[in-house]
Amino acid sequence: MEEREFELKHVLHKPLKDTGSKTGVIVLPGISGDPLGARYNILGDALAKSRIYCLRFAIWENESDLTRFSMRDLYDRISLAVDYLKSLGCEKIGAVGKSLGGAILLHYNERKIDASVLWAPAIGFYEKENVSELMDVKFSSINGAFDFRIDNEMLSKLDSEILILQGTADKSVPRENSEKICNNLPSCKIEFLEGFGHSYDKLGEIEAVDMQRV
Repeated sequence: MEEREFELKHVLHKPLKDTGSKTGVIVLPGISGDPLGARYNILGDALAKSRIYCLRFAIWENESDLTRFSMRDLYDRISLAVDYLKSLGCEKIGAVGKSLGGAILLHYNERKIDASVLWAPAIGFYEKENVSELMDVKFSSINGAFDFRIDNEMLSKLDSEILILQGTADKSVPRENSEKICNNLPSCKIEFLEGFGHSYDKLGEIEAVDMQRV
């Protein structure tokens, strides 16, 4: 298989041993998160030790940069990342998404992600979704992640395995919202981490400890 080029700014953690790894993981941050920053080094290194590729890429470079994209633009970038990992020989693709990144993975229904770990996905669960109406709206016109809404019908189409992690001290995403999302997914587990807030702010190694489950 010919290896593709990946032109977006990125960090690729390769398996430490050449054992023919067939699994790759992409990382999607929150709105102001930086997937290339040091906070995700622990995650990338842990996956590499587990003989898994980890691709951290600038799906957006910062909060200001995000405003020029639409959700459809972000879908396209995720697909490019997945295809790049497949060009490296990965047959199973996982994803780690925090906040907005987790929300995107809940409605990214391109059948390209096999399993995801989502930290407090920032999207509201309602009777009627509006993601389809906002797909081409630039984020400059969106007030926040909770402007997007997801419903049972949209979640029922997501047949990949999902693990949701939710801190009990999270002030940004209500615990009840994450519970409703998980209860309406075909294959989902949810774990509540006592005392954690929205930004891994109790244990710096939370990325490595829990995300290896992908």
